[in-house]
Amino acid sequence: GALVIRGPAPIFEQTVQWMYTECARFPKLKLCAGAKFLTEISVGTLSVTTAESTMWGTRRGTPVTLRLISVGSTVTIGYLENFHNYDALVQETLETIAAPENADLVRTTVMPWFMGPADQDVGNSAGSLPDEPSGPGPAGAAPWPTLSAAPGG
Repeated sequence: GALVIRGPAPIFEQTVQWMYTECARFPKLKLCAGAKFLTEISVGTLSVTTAESTMWGTRRGTPVTLRLISVGSTVTIGYLENFHNYDALVQETLETIAAPENADLVRTTVMPWFMGPADQDVGNSAGSLPDEPSGPGPAGAAPWPTLSAAPGG
């Protein structure tokens, strides 16, 4: 038999409107100079609770933490989109995340999401990144990716 879905099949007890309202309160990164395609990057955390759903295989009442990085852009997934705009969008996104004026927000909000529990206590009280890798890898290697503006660099 075919699966028939009548009406919405929510995965969380919270409403879409509540989530939109909460996401609108997230702090926003300052866009890089000359951004043409990137319109916004906001970051934040939502604490939600699962709804009972056979479609999603969830039971009611499970607390879930959503760590969100929301990227707004004029680039679409549309059929007539110029694919060369994607590389410019990625460049603008990386420049925005790496911008000095966004360092505090990225270090205190985003980086902890990607670091393991042992790494979260590394650094000084100002929230600086460690100078040495915390996990396996060659001595002296940076524990985070480095960006280079030069091709092949």
